[in-house]
Amino acid sequence: MKFGKFLRLNKVSEWESHYINYKQLKKIIKQIKLNKQEEEQFWKQFKAMIDKVNNYYLILEKELIGSFPLAQKFSEKEVFVVKGNDPPARFRKPAYRVEIETFFLDLQKLKQYADLNYLACAKILKKFKKNTHKTTGDNFLQSHVSQLPFHSSQNLQKLYKNGLVVFSHVFTEKNLEIAKETIEDIISKYRFDLTRISKSTESGFAAISLWDQLDRTVKRRNSLKKMKENEQANQK
Repeated sequence: MKFGKFLRLNKVSEWESHYINYKQLKKIIKQIKLNKQEEEQFWKQFKAMIDKVNNYYLILEKELIGSFPLAQKFSEKEVFVVKGNDPPARFRKPAYRVEIETFFLDLQKLKQYADLNYLACAKILKKFKKNTHKTTGDNFLQSHVSQLPFHSSQNLQKLYKNGLVVFSHVFTEKNLEIAKETIEDIISKYRFDLTRISKSTESGFAAISLWDQLDRTVKRRNSLKKMKENEQANQK
């Protein structure tokens, strides 16, 4: 499978306009052979796309940090992650398990957004080198793209580790190994895995990305949860 198709199948639809426009950059590279002035246009557009990706990543990362599970629900004395205490019983309810699992899925979604865009940068610079026989792209990838937060930030890794601590305290009796196995089983279904595309583009249907499938699953689960809560309220 060509990378352009891979990129399209793994995008998050709602973030569509915030990805590297790989197809557009490929067209410009092809024009460079005919018109050397197109090289300047390539770098101008490429750098603008990278800045857009990085800025959007920082916005999403900030939102994710703010949504850290249970962070707003504990008083200062109840932050068991810091003090090592058991969480209050009210945080063991199924609703909070859904909250934590959703947090990990959002984290994985953002990580793949960053990884996919970095891969797009590497691929397009490889094409640039092949067509222009210049190594400018190699230097640019290492000295500039690799240093930007969307690729270099360690915050997602920290959130993952802290999230595991939260999950283990609430649901696995502080056993981090079991907590990790549980979470990895959930998010592994939404890593880059093209065999799970729900509709083949070859059949004439538009492919549904893994993340669109996830969004539908979460919405359906939340809808069922709300219906059940309403039924319980009406029975009282």
